[in-house]
Amino acid sequence: MRKIEQETINAIRDRKEYWHKANMEVETNTDNEGYTVVSVMLHGHTIMEISDSIILISDCGYQTSTTKSRLNAILSELIPGQASVYQKNFEWFLVANGETREMFAENIYAIGR
Repeated sequence: MRKIEQETINAIRDRKEYWHKANMEVETNTDNEGYTVVSVMLHGHTIMEISDSIILISDCGYQTSTTKSRLNAILSELIPGQASVYQKNFEWFLVANGETREMFAENIYAIGR
């Protein structure tokens, strides 16, 4: 795991109000009902939103090795062995919730926690 990925995970776990370094940002917000949502951005695009019950992920149209690495590093720390993203024949796939499905560019995918 890259150092920036570990620092991003630390910011998520610490529920930092705002953290950024290089191309990564973490922002924690609480809505009117008291629910906390942590947003993870790569190059200003939200690639992940984390709440107590669900994780939303997206490649934001950038199916790059960096995006995949960031998603997998965070997923492996938050829900170890339960979700991952991989590439085969230039297509992306999400393994989560007991199934494998193709990830289409810019779509948002939900993973239960």
